[in-house]
Amino acid sequence: MFEYVCDITSEKQVKSILKKLTKNKIFVNVLVNNADVNPKMSKNNKSSGMVENYNVKKLHEEINVGIIGTFICSKIFGAKMASNNGGVIINVSSDLGINAPDQRVYHSSENIDKVKNFKPIGYSISKHGISGITKYLSTYWAHKKVRCNNLVIGAVLNTQPKFLVKNIKKRVPMNRLAKKDEYKKALQFLASEGSEYMTGQNLIIDGGRTIW
Repeated sequence: MFEYVCDITSEKQVKSILKKLTKNKIFVNVLVNNADVNPKMSKNNKSSGMVENYNVKKLHEEINVGIIGTFICSKIFGAKMASNNGGVIINVSSDLGINAPDQRVYHSSENIDKVKNFKPIGYSISKHGISGITKYLSTYWAHKKVRCNNLVIGAVLNTQPKFLVKNIKKRVPMNRLAKKDEYKKALQFLASEGSEYMTGQNLIIDGGRTIW
């Protein structure tokens, strides 16, 4: 196993990773784009995430990692796959790249007028953008046998406040959040021959949340 660290917003650094892999005779045929900035809602800032007060610098940071970083990695590794007779690009997005966030979940009362810590708009912009990248690349390299799909995941149970978990569960038909390891087989499917006739698609696994 080889492990490399780089800034995915730097073409130079990503190209360097490809060069190192090639030198070690490792030929990448599957790329998973899973890096992003998931801004946490501040408990101390009473206007956290509000559009009216949202710092454009933060928006640039989120787009730089979520969209530009995904593009750079796809550009460099996808081109290599295209020259090597094919491969798979898997983007990882969120149910908030399908629907807008229901900001009511971010207060225990679910009263929108009491919400102070909003899910920032940059997250939605980034996740919606990934869907566009997926569709574009799926047609761009299709003749080179490079497939590109988007795994859209729902909220994963972690260390969220109890009230937030409760509020989200109400909006999920299966009445629960995803488990941490629940997306492994979906990734394996998208990387395997089992999905060889699938490209440009959003594979939504969110307990049914986006249906409502």
